[in-house]
Amino acid sequence: MNAARLLRARFLSAIAASGAVVVACGGSVAPVGGGDEGSSGGGGSSGSTPTGTSSSSSSSGASGSTPVLPPKPPPVKDASVDVDDPVTCSYGKPDDECFAPGYVPPLGPGGDGNVDASAFPTDPNGCVAASSMHNGCCNPAVAGPTFVDGKCCYTFCTGACCGRPFVVDGGERQAPVVAGRGWAPVFVKTTEVVDPRIAAAWARDAAMEHASIASFARFTLDLLAHGAPAELVLAAQDATKDEVRHAQACFAIASRLARRELTAGALDVSGAIGAPDIEALVAATVTEGCVGETLSALLAEARLAQAEDDDVRTALAAIAEEEARHAELAWRVVTWAIETFGDRARHAARAAFGRALRAHTTGFDAVLTGLPSSLVRAHGLLDEATALAVTEQAFDEVIGPCALELAGRVSSRPAAA
Repeated sequence: MNAARLLRARFLSAIAASGAVVVACGGSVAPVGGGDEGSSGGGGSSGSTPTGTSSSSSSSGASGSTPVLPPKPPPVKDASVDVDDPVTCSYGKPDDECFAPGYVPPLGPGGDGNVDASAFPTDPNGCVAASSMHNGCCNPAVAGPTFVDGKCCYTFCTGACCGRPFVVDGGERQAPVVAGRGWAPVFVKTTEVVDPRIAAAWARDAAMEHASIASFARFTLDLLAHGAPAELVLAAQDATKDEVRHAQACFAIASRLARRELTAGALDVSGAIGAPDIEALVAATVTEGCVGETLSALLAEARLAQAEDDDVRTALAAIAEEEARHAELAWRVVTWAIETFGDRARHAARAAFGRALRAHTTGFDAVLTGLPSSLVRAHGLLDEATALAVTEQAFDEVIGPCALELAGRVSSRPAAA
């Protein structure tokens, strides 16, 4: 698709513009991923290139082999196992979360009545099916529900997310969506009646965009803590303002579809600021920016192509362009970090890309399961097949080639102390 090719060219230009030495065609390119954080990589196959990319995206060494990104194993589809059974995550770590019966994701702890929970399938305990559950990010439940102490408990594999999440201690945080004013600048009363799952999906988007504001605020502090140049700090500040507008637009759409005013509750930011660590900054920037926001930009483009409502199209057009700019900033920051801090940053980036490629993020909101694809797309959302296709293309045609290009860069300066 044109959007993917344009993003790839844009990000490759951002990487090249930093001024570091690039391994030219015919040289040797270090493999990306395939190991734990801090490892020297590996795990790729010889004699092949990433799916959907041309051979010019990477270079062959003297042995004639071409390092590739590690292949993604097939996603786990079965979420029917009991929550007490061992769960193996291909990315992140298993994490149990419990909710009050009748809770409908993502509208805050306990389910606050913003959508009609009766529209979602539940078991005799009032627990929503695992196929309809997400945690505070784009992570579907991989096990559950089990009924424990009057609550519905599920297991999620943490870490993979669409867009830039607000992550603290390995878990994503979002403010609950509650009834009230404050984040929907315009509330348009309508007689239109839509499936409550459509409103719930837009409310999830609003909550994620709201969390991104906190993520970018912390990102600015992290850049300052590591002596980043002014242009990167200014771009991070601009991105924070973009996310405020994204959250407002999504809350306005969610409110109209839910036919009541929705807003963000209090966001838990305790423990969000830790000691400066360049490895952690690079890993988070790769996961949340180079990967997450690249996905967000392309998913928003796909949503825009099918949406029918003018307000929805206006919002998605802005989100697509601005998320692309945020992703471009992430590639610039990782490149700057590798140039400045050398192998410490390079190894952190390699490991983070490897983990991202095993994450199986699909970009599909499982709350929409069972709805007609035409209805979902008309309201600016994506059906599962389209979301999966866009995500696969993002990895194959944008993230993979750009990660390989970044891996081929060598530092022209000594690592910072």
